[in-house]
Amino acid sequence: MFSLFSRVIVCLDKSSIIKIIKLQFVTLLIGILNVVSALLIAQFVLLISGSETNIENPFFQSVSFFLNIFYPNNLLLYVSITVVSFYVLTIMLTLVLTYFNLRWIQDILVFFQKNLFNYYLEKKWLFHADNSSKDIISKIHTNTERLSGQVLLPFLDLFSSLIISIIILLAVLIVDLRVALISFIIFSSFYVFFFFFFKKKLRKSGDEITRIYPLYFKAIFDAFTSIKDVILYDKKNYFKNFFSNNLTRFREMTVTQAYLSQIPRNLIEAIFFTFLIFVVFVAIKYFNYKFSEISALIAFYGVCAIKIIPAFQKIFKSVTSINSNLSAFENIEKDLVKAKKFELKNKNEQINKKLNFNKSIRLENLSFSYPTNKQAGIFDVNIEIPFGSKVGIVGKTGSGKSTLLDIILGFISPDKGNIKVDDTIVNEHNVKYWQKNLSYVPQNFYIYEGDIASNVAFSADEKLISKEKIKSSLISSELKEFIGNENMNVGENGKKLSGGQKQRIGIARAIYRNSEIIILDEATNALDSITEKNILNNIESHETIKTIVIVSHRFETLKMCDKFYFIENGKVEKFENFEDLMTKYKK
Repeated sequence: MFSLFSRVIVCLDKSSIIKIIKLQFVTLLIGILNVVSALLIAQFVLLISGSETNIENPFFQSVSFFLNIFYPNNLLLYVSITVVSFYVLTIMLTLVLTYFNLRWIQDILVFFQKNLFNYYLEKKWLFHADNSSKDIISKIHTNTERLSGQVLLPFLDLFSSLIISIIILLAVLIVDLRVALISFIIFSSFYVFFFFFFKKKLRKSGDEITRIYPLYFKAIFDAFTSIKDVILYDKKNYFKNFFSNNLTRFREMTVTQAYLSQIPRNLIEAIFFTFLIFVVFVAIKYFNYKFSEISALIAFYGVCAIKIIPAFQKIFKSVTSINSNLSAFENIEKDLVKAKKFELKNKNEQINKKLNFNKSIRLENLSFSYPTNKQAGIFDVNIEIPFGSKVGIVGKTGSGKSTLLDIILGFISPDKGNIKVDDTIVNEHNVKYWQKNLSYVPQNFYIYEGDIASNVAFSADEKLISKEKIKSSLISSELKEFIGNENMNVGENGKKLSGGQKQRIGIARAIYRNSEIIILDEATNALDSITEKNILNNIESHETIKTIVIVSHRFETLKMCDKFYFIENGKVEKFENFEDLMTKYKK
């Protein structure tokens, strides 16, 4: 358990670890106050039982002697006030500790979620190609919540309860060694038995929850992002059942965890209550004790039990919670460690630099193949894109066009060869600076829920959006119908827009960026030929855009280019004129 805690600590920052230490000092104080309260209550009971009543236990006699020194007169009054004061103080400190525990857990949750979000956002394209967005969302949202609320918070409760239990047991140990040992053996044996009895079932339910959550998100995402198909092909019942089955399974596992963790407390309370009544009965019936003679001890042990049973229950509940939700931590442990290192490494990174581009982009002896499919990719490619040129790239589906563009855009690092901008090799250290030169219009792109202006500016701070640039970009992309109506909400993923309007917003977004290089990947395939021609003319005459790369199946689209590359089976062939390209492509 403590080795697990050390693994969790590695994922935290220094300030969080300091907070943990401070909280334990507050817990220590609460434990001491609990013991003092129990002793004072015992003394209070002793006083109200009769002025001449005393208790034979040396420890209680010392406490009585100590109180009589400070309060020789009106002892009952002062003890009553002191009992209430200590009890209230204990409650107040417990509330303070609870608040700061919850506050710290939320800070940790934010820390984990922010670091993971930043880390995944900075991952290369291949990572996102190989990993489902639903899994990533589940890790950022669900696993971090389970880690903070069901693992870290129970760790704090575990440590707090251990400290309080140890202090109370030490106090009982001082009063009566046999009672302390018997109590410890009974309580600990009982909870250890239940823990190992339920361990496998609890871990299995936690693992099942970890498995279900991505499916839960998948049901929601898939159903609502393809709602037209769901309606047309009448698949509503399929998604309802898929969602309902996973939700039902999740509920069953959650109820199992909650119920099993509650069982021991109810049983141990019943056992303790029975045992206490039995002891009182035997002491009075068979040993002729008067209640006034044993009332102080009963009060002391009773208060200690009232404090220690919840503490033991918290220990049990914390251990079972940690064990049940361990898979949530294991699922993101490596990513949390890497995310923390990444965040520290990139805190002072300069991101405003830009890689100079004045001569050409050259791909030299460049090869790349996908890890999962070595036959797919590009091989021994040599391409030059001069500054100020218009380059056309053409090839059949699956020929390697997208891979080539991903390398030029810096989404993928080549296995062999280099991409050079002027005389600088683009690598993982400067790829961000290279990407500042690029605008890109893919075949399919995401339009988020918001207005026209924010989609064109693409998440730019509303205060920083240039109305003049928005207007200019809309004109260049043939979206004049939205001028004066830039605040119109487009709906989720542009549901209120036509296919052609969505594509033109993507083009407007690229133009708004004011980059020197624009890459159009089948960016006008949803447009009519007249609109396409007007947009390409506008891009060609744009004052900022100097270099244009076009991927298209339309020959008319490629006519404006002055250099052509034909891709087939990952190999690239250069053509100097449009006629030769057409001959090759039609084969």
